[in-house]
Amino acid sequence: MGGAHDQTVNDLHVSIDADFVSVTAKNVTTQNILYEIARLSDLKIVQYVPLEQSISLQFERLPLRSALEQILAANSYQLYQSQQTYSDELEGNSRSNTLWIFSEGSSDASTAATILESQLRTGKPRARIEAIKSLKKLGSPEAIETLSLALTDEDSWIRGEAVNAFAEIGGNSSDAYLAQALTDEDAAVRATVVEALADDPGEHAVPALTLALQDPDPDVRMLAIDALEEIGGHAAYTALILASEDTDPEVRDAISESLALLEHQQ
Repeated sequence: MGGAHDQTVNDLHVSIDADFVSVTAKNVTTQNILYEIARLSDLKIVQYVPLEQSISLQFERLPLRSALEQILAANSYQLYQSQQTYSDELEGNSRSNTLWIFSEGSSDASTAATILESQLRTGKPRARIEAIKSLKKLGSPEAIETLSLALTDEDSWIRGEAVNAFAEIGGNSSDAYLAQALTDEDAAVRATVVEALADDPGEHAVPALTLALQDPDPDVRMLAIDALEEIGGHAAYTALILASEDTDPEVRDAISESLALLEHQQ
């Protein structure tokens, strides 16, 4: 943003100095505050939802993103930074050339998903992670479909973050994608899937956990055993019975212990 810029308009005072923002606003629309910040900086705001709610607030010398998050806190919103933002940050410059603001939920979900899909395909790792976070917050059908692209990312860390996002979104669509991730080439990603299913145990997770009992990595199979034991019930018990002849003696012992516990509970 370069040097200092200062502007006072009626009940709004905005000051930008060395990439830090100060704002004093008394009953001013959120939209007008954002426009003033954009006008005083090289920031471009692409807005997909009206932000006409009037607010009053005051803060001094906040970094740009923190300032925007505080301004938008009273609205249901998504704030997403362009890829160039992250390139700038790596070079020690916190400036953003473009920010997108759009509402949560179904409204404008298609536009948001299109923006974030581009970032998933071409962005640097940190930008792809931020795209995953935004898609998780949206949670719309379009967002879930776009998020599935991250399950094929070349970076296993990104794929693991996508798994966690699907787990938090929940629902039948997410369960299907989690089951898909159980075929990931990286055992750590597959373990993340099982751990995610274990964090929200229920009969809906049994089919995927049954598949995990056949995983080539014994550690993943052990995690699946623990999750099925936690879920309990006939379906989980049956899955463990079918896996009781596992080739690994430690896994077989773990299955036996879980079966004994489930039998005792019945």
